[in-house]
Amino acid sequence: MLTPCFLQRLKHWYRNHTGVIVRGKAKNVVADLKARLRANLQPPTRKRIHHSIEIFSTLYYKSDMVALVEQKTSDATPCDSHGQFLPETREEFSRRRLGVYREVINAAWQSATPEMKAEVEKKLEEERAAAESRKREEEESQDGETVASRTPEAYAE
Repeated sequence: MLTPCFLQRLKHWYRNHTGVIVRGKAKNVVADLKARLRANLQPPTRKRIHHSIEIFSTLYYKSDMVALVEQKTSDATPCDSHGQFLPETREEFSRRRLGVYREVINAAWQSATPEMKAEVEKKLEEERAAAESRKREEEESQDGETVASRTPEAYAE
């Protein structure tokens, strides 16, 4: 009756249901919670620079290509031999729609005017400059000095 498995389950039950609550560093719980809340209130910083086609999509998709993507998506709906629409899952529909979206965006990017491409390049340069300044600020915030200004003796400390 008292098998090792039963004894182990009983031991775990007592461990989980006794009134002893063990917490490490209980005095820092409130400070940790405040820091987490503050971090969640600040918008996250982007780490990645977008590709030019992504910027092109954000600038021109809603104004120029939404209707085309919707039309091609509905035209590509799978049908059987009698012309009846076949049921598809949400995942299959999303996969098909994303393929159409990529196809339309790539075709539009290939046929974009030089003015459009210049505007995209301008936005891309702004993103690169912002990322570079964020990187410099992060480097300077480490101990108040830049990584480039540190000497080998400073690293040895």
